[in-house]
Amino acid sequence: MSILWAQIMPFVALQLYNGDDVVKDAITTYLAGSFSFWLVLNAIFFRTIDLKFLKTFFGTLTAPQYTCELYRTGDGDALK
Repeated sequence: MSILWAQIMPFVALQLYNGDDVVKDAITTYLAGSFSFWLVLNAIFFRTIDLKFLKTFFGTLTAPQYTCELYRTGDGDALK
């Protein structure tokens, strides 16, 4: 979610910009180009990874919850 937020907020900040229109147009062009480049790179990335690992990129489990899960599911004292 934070990745999407980081892509949206520059456009929101640009709407609040009260400067010169020429500068605003240049910034808009730069932001649109950067956003397009980001989309292309993400598409390439997700097309080239092994899809069985796709689930590892998304989840709601926090680090402390993950640590507790590893402890509970550990097979021996050495792993715990």
